[in-house]
Amino acid sequence: MQSTGKATLLIVPGLRGEAPQHWQSLLAAEVPGARTIPPMNENGLSCAARVAAIEGAMAAIAGPVILVAHSAGVLMVAHWAALGTPASRRVAGAREVLAAQEQHAVGQQGAADGGRA
Repeated sequence: MQSTGKATLLIVPGLRGEAPQHWQSLLAAEVPGARTIPPMNENGLSCAARVAAIEGAMAAIAGPVILVAHSAGVLMVAHWAALGTPASRRVAGAREVLAAQEQHAVGQQGAADGGRA
């Protein structure tokens, strides 16, 4: 692996994985060199397996990485980052992307508990 110095986009989908017209698939097709963590199947809903998939993807990428995580993928990235592996030091940026309904639910919860969530 030789680093080009440019950051690689790594997309971490939520539980439902990919669909041809989903924004994750469109983004991956639009950004040269972007990679996507393979979707989980119903028998693979394991936090440890998902964290291992993120670590494996990071190990296969040379240079800086920008993580884009959606829905449950955000939680998996948080679990992975908490491990503090050497690969986590190559994260140049991260963005969590929630669907509008999820953002609304998070906002409602924040209002309900005084913003302490």
